[in-house]
Amino acid sequence: MPRIKVRVPAELLTAADKRADALGCNLSEVFTEAITGYVEATKNLSAGAVRTRAIIPPSSPEIVIDIPEALFERSEKVAKRQRKQRHVMYTDAVARHLKTAGTPERSALDAGHDLPSGANRPR
Repeated sequence: MPRIKVRVPAELLTAADKRADALGCNLSEVFTEAITGYVEATKNLSAGAVRTRAIIPPSSPEIVIDIPEALFERSEKVAKRQRKQRHVMYTDAVARHLKTAGTPERSALDAGHDLPSGANRPR
């Protein structure tokens, strides 16, 4: 397993650490799950489709994570295709993962959103 240094904004690192504590795992496992999902979700997208607007300040903490070799190689290919630096892609992956991890997958029908009475089309 390669050990990789990643610069992550402090607030994102705090959120990822809380997620790891809630799941009972370590930070590397959260990053591995996030990167796996990101690589799968963006494998056919062009560089312009996945622009990152986040700025990673130079003063951000730098951490070391372990990810599997196969995932590292796949993520390197995706980063090259998207023209992103590795730590930017990893940070983007974790941010997207944390944003979607806390939201349950529900549709409008699950929430009880029906058509109001009288909304039927006249014949």
